[in-house]
Amino acid sequence: MRIRRFKPKQQKNSLFLKVMIVVGAIMTAALILAGGIMVTQAILPKETEFEAVPPPQNQVEPEKQKRKVITKNVQKRNSSLVKRINVVQPQQINTPQVEISLPSGMGGEGTEGFSSIDMSGMANLGKVKIDLPEFDIFGVKGSSDRVLICFDVCSKTMTEEMGALPAFNVVKNEIATLVRGLPATCLFNVMCFDMERGQKHGNLGNGIEGGNVNCIEVYRQNLVPANASNKSSFESWIKGINQNENEIGLRDANYELRFPYVPFNEGFTYENHVWQRHGVVYWYMAYQAAIEQGAGVIYFLTTHWPRPDEFWVKMTPDQRKKHVEQTKKNAENFEKSGGKLVSPEEKGKFYAIAREVARKMINAENEKRAQKNIPPMVIRDSWGYAAQKRIPEAIEAMKKKTWDDFAPKFKFKHHTNPSIMAHYEPIFKKVYEERGLKRPTFNMIIMMPKQGNPEWQKKYFKNASAWARQNNKGVVRIIRGAKPISEYEDPDKKKEDKAEKK
Repeated sequence: MRIRRFKPKQQKNSLFLKVMIVVGAIMTAALILAGGIMVTQAILPKETEFEAVPPPQNQVEPEKQKRKVITKNVQKRNSSLVKRINVVQPQQINTPQVEISLPSGMGGEGTEGFSSIDMSGMANLGKVKIDLPEFDIFGVKGSSDRVLICFDVCSKTMTEEMGALPAFNVVKNEIATLVRGLPATCLFNVMCFDMERGQKHGNLGNGIEGGNVNCIEVYRQNLVPANASNKSSFESWIKGINQNENEIGLRDANYELRFPYVPFNEGFTYENHVWQRHGVVYWYMAYQAAIEQGAGVIYFLTTHWPRPDEFWVKMTPDQRKKHVEQTKKNAENFEKSGGKLVSPEEKGKFYAIAREVARKMINAENEKRAQKNIPPMVIRDSWGYAAQKRIPEAIEAMKKKTWDDFAPKFKFKHHTNPSIMAHYEPIFKKVYEERGLKRPTFNMIIMMPKQGNPEWQKKYFKNASAWARQNNKGVVRIIRGAKPISEYEDPDKKKEDKAEKK
């Protein structure tokens, strides 16, 4: 068989050659077009398109089918609650510096101290409504997450007309009940004050400069959380206050005022100084201690609230110098006229004798009452009882004169409510305004005998109400004491009364 070889040169104008040329041109064009498309897709990829969810399979497991039905039903019921929410991107929001003080146990430093958290970097998200704890004491309601109770523990809260110790126990129980009901998110503190202690240990009218005028005892130095531990220790603390007739008043004056108190005359006596010497300044000191705590609501339980005109403006140094010199001059004139002066120490001995005699009389009376199941007589300083009964030892003591019994007359300037309140303004700014806290509501509760005290209400109630109102619209409530001792049945006294009538 002869093989013939294809020779293009020998096949001029061959049809096969023409076909091959055309096919080659078409394939070359196709390759060029396909390459351009690939390059274009690589440089400019197509946008992603979300495909529709494929239709569900006909066969579904029973458990899955049940869950899908439940979901569908829930969505159908809640379809009316779905709303469109437009969120505007916040821009240029002012972010004031806010400080939150945390007590011990909630992030604070120290055993009972405070520390601060700087929240200036957080945006102001607007007002948030928070339900504050609500409480009341003797019907006076309050609402705050910070509460302070300040109460009087002097013997005037336990007089015979007030109901003696049973009356004061009612007050303690009411305070304890309020604290028990506080939620753990609330901060609280309790303090008691004793103006009689100030009279005994203070420096008003005893010739001593810079004496101790502290008349306040606190459960804690600062507000603390109302958790179970703090409530339990508080119960023990308040239980020990005025337990019996022999343990009256403060046990430990453990609170020092953190700001200067209202200036007053101290270190010497002067005519008609009885009010300053018997407690005016101590009530205002107790008020200052209360606002220093930073509470939102303050309850102030007391037997009295003095008028501002009984609080005299402090003398200038020149006025005081002249006053002391005139006092000595008057004492010298008394001696020249035949009078006899004794030293303060000698006079104190006569007063001590009178107190001792009076105390024996009080103890004897309480022994009789114990046998008849009658509350004891509560008298802290037996000198008042000695003077009231006019025992000979008391009369003799009052005859003794020292040089400071001859103070000259002096017309003092009197304070007003605005002048006293102006002294506390820096305290409010430091304790409240600088911490972004609202000023406290100051509620005053006046303890009175069961029969009331019309004279007090006439002279003092209006001023007490004015003071409470200017403290964030506080209120004043008068409560009556328990059963007075005179209403207890005393068979022996009944016999005596019948004998007197005959």
